[in-house]
Amino acid sequence: MKKLIAAVLICASLIICALILVKPNIVLRNAKGISVKGYAVERVQSDAATWDASISATEKSETEAYVKVKKAAETAKDFLIKNGAKKDKLVFSAITVTPKYKMSNGNLTNEVENYCARAAISYYDTDVDAVKKIAETAPELIEQGVSIFSPQPEFYYTKLEDLKLSLIEKAAANARMRAERLTSGTNSKLGKILSASQGIFQITRPLSNETSDWGIYDTSSREKDVRCVVTIEFAVEK
Repeated sequence: MKKLIAAVLICASLIICALILVKPNIVLRNAKGISVKGYAVERVQSDAATWDASISATEKSETEAYVKVKKAAETAKDFLIKNGAKKDKLVFSAITVTPKYKMSNGNLTNEVENYCARAAISYYDTDVDAVKKIAETAPELIEQGVSIFSPQPEFYYTKLEDLKLSLIEKAAANARMRAERLTSGTNSKLGKILSASQGIFQITRPLSNETSDWGIYDTSSREKDVRCVVTIEFAVEK
């Protein structure tokens, strides 16, 4: 009796294996679906820029340092406006004065060596060329005795939220196209979407492959590539 049961089980196993080999769709019936990534990228031109600089002076007395930076700020303001800056967009911070203490044997002492006065300058405009020109010409203030730190401007794209919606739509279409290519030539067809997720937007210099889990927003270049990735899982129907 036991031998008969064992023989029946072996035969049944062989039949099932044969069916799986002949009709692999039996296995696929339990498959949830296929997951694909869709991509979309668009190049944009920055439509706004900011420039942040600072002027400073170091003198033996607090008053001298303050007065020197105050005069330098007036000189800088006249110069920048003459070179295209709009008065209402040019902002000078209040002047701050901090003491610098002397060192002795590698340690700070309580004796003041001199005072450093500083004022920050900020400028924002949708005229990107004007901001770029201001940043490039500002170092010429050194010739007038103004100690200025003038870094490169930062460039931004203000219509980013509208663009994101468009890119999500394009990335989703790209995902469907990829899924259709994967199932082409088979007896399967795409079914409904089982799940979908959006990745972090990456805003980089043109042709850059740089990515970050927290997203990138490059402000150093006027041209930017805005990239979007979506992951979509489709059901597969027979």
